[in-house]
Amino acid sequence: MATKGSVLIGLAFVFVGLILVLSDRWPEKVDVIGTKTRKAHRFDHLFLLWFIKQFLQLLLLPLWFMIEKNVLGFGVLKHGGLPQRVRRDVQMKNVNAFQDENNDNAPNQGEGDNQAAEDEQNQNDQALLLHRNPPRQLRSPSKLIYFPAAFFAQASVLLLYFGLKLTYGSSFIMLKGTVAFFTALLAMAFLAQQLACYVWFGVVVTTLGFAVSGISDYIHVPNGGYEKYGIAAGDLLIVMSQIMFATKIIYEEKFIRKHSIHPMLFLGAEATYGFVFAGIFLILFNLLDLVQYSYLPNGRMEDIVDAWNQLRNSWQCSLAFSGSIVFYILYTYLGMFLIRDHGALPRIMIESIIWALYWAVCLALDWETFFIAQVPGLCIVPIGVLIYSHILVIPFVSCGQRGEMRAQDFIRQEIEENQGEPEQDRDGNGHAGYQEQEGAGENHPVAEEDVRLLDHQVEIHAANGDDPMIEG
Repeated sequence: MATKGSVLIGLAFVFVGLILVLSDRWPEKVDVIGTKTRKAHRFDHLFLLWFIKQFLQLLLLPLWFMIEKNVLGFGVLKHGGLPQRVRRDVQMKNVNAFQDENNDNAPNQGEGDNQAAEDEQNQNDQALLLHRNPPRQLRSPSKLIYFPAAFFAQASVLLLYFGLKLTYGSSFIMLKGTVAFFTALLAMAFLAQQLACYVWFGVVVTTLGFAVSGISDYIHVPNGGYEKYGIAAGDLLIVMSQIMFATKIIYEEKFIRKHSIHPMLFLGAEATYGFVFAGIFLILFNLLDLVQYSYLPNGRMEDIVDAWNQLRNSWQCSLAFSGSIVFYILYTYLGMFLIRDHGALPRIMIESIIWALYWAVCLALDWETFFIAQVPGLCIVPIGVLIYSHILVIPFVSCGQRGEMRAQDFIRQEIEENQGEPEQDRDGNGHAGYQEQEGAGENHPVAEEDVRLLDHQVEIHAANGDDPMIEG
């Protein structure tokens, strides 16, 4: 069940995302003089913009350390933490505290040999338990785990850039819906998530909604001068871009949860590689002449001097450029919280609302050509999101919920049965069960902690439609 905080994060994510995509689109509608010897042209400096975005994202890393170490009072900004997983050393502290409590509450059996023998027996029991169940060492993740996320992000940007140079903007909207489908497939393949029927139905309906909105370009061909084979190649590149983006967020979900990494730390560490990638391509594209892919007068894919002059000569470009940078950081930060707390697929489904609103605003501002065939698609997208969220319930696609409840009940029953069983290996990973303690009864502290964590994980996985799993 969604909490008030998660609802507010979702609403803020939609608002910030809408401002971000509109800020990225606004400079394309303004012709501005850059270099004085050249004529006015559109602001087309994606790689400079991406380089600055990665630089600001990199600044999240020192900011996180300042907050974590409370440097200059930045500790007051600390937020968004989660309870740490129960480790074996924490469990042993609970066992020791439980034994001490039993010893304090036990009736006096006299001084001398009886008390000494009882203390010795307790020490032997603890030593035996520690020998059979050694404490888990919480190791820091390797710095290389952030490299694939940065690589997938850079690949997605490059593929999308070249794809949009070959096809229409509405083709991007049509194919944007495929990212939800790819995310669902990757979640099943790499995260072992079992999605309910209504989740799949909502994903498919949302994808079809985007397809209906974008297919108008193939019915009413606008003036653009695109070649038939170029459109096909551009569409293929856009689909590949969506696959890269889906892979990126699935990867982020896996490792941000596995290592309990704070979103600010993950984004900052990821940008250490992304900043290098962006810098390399920024320099490279300032030297390459590719007239067929460039709107710049000199035919290059990037021109830093021309970008600087355009920003100085147009307040619209400056405002949109600044808004794109600032709102990108907020957007990715909120998105990372959604990935951590709810999963990659819910984040994508919320993002689909942003693109539907964006397309509607573009049509209202006459930034895109309006066709009546686009209206049904824009109406289908929110219906798919409602079905996915199980707000709009359709009886014949509601299968899977009973199976999820049976899985949850089975796990609860397994925990209850394992209470008090000595040396019971419950998960096959060396995380043994509880050693029987005299007088423990039903209020074993370790068992209560696992049940509490189970309830928390059930809420998270129920939102994704997959089976809850207990992590060691």
